[in-house]
Amino acid sequence: MENKSSKSLSAIIVAYRTLGICKEHAKDSMRELMKRKLSGDSFDYESYISEKIDIAKSNATPNEDMIKALNSIANIGSLK
Repeated sequence: MENKSSKSLSAIIVAYRTLGICKEHAKDSMRELMKRKLSGDSFDYESYISEKIDIAKSNATPNEDMIKALNSIANIGSLK
């Protein structure tokens, strides 16, 4: 998880919250984001996730953000 960007980790959480997939990876992503925040990372993942979930729920068709989230999930195997 350490090699993924905060946005990529957030995308995994968005995918879980909107599509219900990859629950365990979403948990791991949230732990990593919290760890980074405690270490001084200034990325506002809470607002980013909330905004992306709102966008995803307001669109009936896949958009660029959803596609990026799915692409991030497709690369999860490289997290281990």
